[in-house]
Amino acid sequence: MTYPPTKPPKSALRSLRQDRAHALGTTIIKLTCVEVALLALEDAFRDEKVESAHLKKIRRWLESCWRTVGQGQKRKLSAALLRRVDDESAMVDAARLSVVGREWTVTAWAAWLVCLDALIHDVICTWPGGHAACWRYLGQTWETLARRFLAGAGDAEGQAEGMGTQIYLETVEVTGWA
Repeated sequence: MTYPPTKPPKSALRSLRQDRAHALGTTIIKLTCVEVALLALEDAFRDEKVESAHLKKIRRWLESCWRTVGQGQKRKLSAALLRRVDDESAMVDAARLSVVGREWTVTAWAAWLVCLDALIHDVICTWPGGHAACWRYLGQTWETLARRFLAGAGDAEGQAEGMGTQIYLETVEVTGWA
């Protein structure tokens, strides 16, 4: 009678480590996109009391999420991951530009925030570390922000939501995140 090996082969372990590193890298890229949008919003709403308070909540949860991916602990990203961040962030930006163009209207912002909301919820649903409470709270506060922008779009609310979905679908297609 033969017994299964007690240790998986090294090639299988290497493959698992590579898959885990790739998933972590994808999560870091998605967080980078959220970070860039949040920086722009914090700058735009620094004098608005209510919006600024909401953005501070998002900042707090975003920083907690950064810690779940190992950042903030003086860990450096590999050169390969940094190249991937540059390449895939450019792909995300190209997808956004193809749908909303270069104008930053309320409708365009609403669409972009809807797309980023979908990316955050992708992490929550697919990444093993996404089950942490900070991810759930980031998703909730970001969704509230997106809904506020959608409400501000007025008659174009449905159009903005559709554009955000289109940005998300194009992003997933060009980056291979599906």
